Amino acid sequence: MNSKDRDTLTVNRTQQKFAKSHQRVRSSILSLAVSFLTIFFIQVPHTYREDQSLKFGDGVMLKNSLTNGWLVCDMSDRITSNDEAYAVTTTEKAVGACARSVIHIVRASQNQGGPASDDLVRYG
Repeated sequence: MNSKDRDTLTVNRTQQKFAKSHQRVRSSILSLAVSFLTIFFIQVPHTYREDQSLKFGDGVMLKNSLTNGWLVCDMSDRITSNDEAYAVTTTEKAVGACARSVIHIVRASQNQGGPASDDLVRYG
């Protein structure tokens, strides 16, 4: 085997190793993407009350009546700032009650209950 054939053989082996490595990386990325999509679109419970009241701890979906868009949030899309912040968008697609679209109503602080001692949210 001459020098040129050896070099060609070495290049072919290197290309094969690279192709196998590249395939493993692509497979891992695809698997990760499927995992993220599964997490974001998994159905989660949300709150519905006949009397239409809203209480702390409820899981709700928010809709902009002007744009007809549902608020959705990707918790892995963190915005770099001084405070904790995440990117949010709206979609007209009926995503349903999934991990991206259900928001839980919580008090800002246990000391900020105001005069009422119940869990009803007062707004307006």
